[in-house]
Amino acid sequence: NIKWAKSVVFINSVSVLQQALDCRIVGIITTKDIANCGTIPSSIGIWVDDNPEELFYLLHEHLAEIDFYFKRWPNDIAPTASVSPNVRLGSHSISIGEGCIIEDNVVIKPYTIVGKDSILRSSCDIGSDGFEAHRILGRLRIIKHAGLTVIGDNVEIQSLVTVSRGLFPSRNTILEDNVKIADLVHVAHGVQIGGGTMITAGCTIAGNTNIGSNVFIGPGAVITNRVTIADNAYISIGSVVVRNVIAGSKVSGNFAYDHQKMVSNYTKNLVD
Repeated sequence: NIKWAKSVVFINSVSVLQQALDCRIVGIITTKDIANCGTIPSSIGIWVDDNPEELFYLLHEHLAEIDFYFKRWPNDIAPTASVSPNVRLGSHSISIGEGCIIEDNVVIKPYTIVGKDSILRSSCDIGSDGFEAHRILGRLRIIKHAGLTVIGDNVEIQSLVTVSRGLFPSRNTILEDNVKIADLVHVAHGVQIGGGTMITAGCTIAGNTNIGSNVFIGPGAVITNRVTIADNAYISIGSVVVRNVIAGSKVSGNFAYDHQKMVSNYTKNLVD
């Protein structure tokens, strides 16, 4: 994943100012009051606006439109890849590796990279903009995305799965080698999934979630945004995960917690 050394952020509150002041930040879009608070280092540029969030996303969308983040490249489809004639490919910036199989009615948008020997089953949507809604110039709308969608080697994505591209190039959507995803799964923008993980049918993985290697996620599970599920974890059927899951653990329930505790509590309630 690309680490951007020079980033601009927006700040609406003094309470989050300090956590934004790290070595990667070269500019802040903020209000006049925050700009004059005296705690922003002189090495950081300041843009002052009554609505920092709106200006930030307007700037981001402009940079995305002019290909500031990434230089587009011609589509590169390996000669040994099998791509159905009914596939809808974007006009540029798509790479598909050797031995891939892309079935009927798959949609692949620009800035998508698919490794070798991967399979995209029918009617998947790969690399579309995700759901990031903000009120811009008085109108609520979805923000243009500008990150990559990166799919590793020997990945299989089954039918009717959506995988959204990263919102920002600093947080791409990444599925590492040997990931397997069953039908009707939604993988939101900026999700990063470690090698060998299995995600079964009907799951929802919200944005910017980190999923480790060799994780199992059972049917119908929902993973909220910005949580981390560590390596070798097991998420039971129908679980709703709203907090981090430690390595090698098994969680169940809504909201999900340790599986054995959940079973014990459930059994106790039945007896009572």
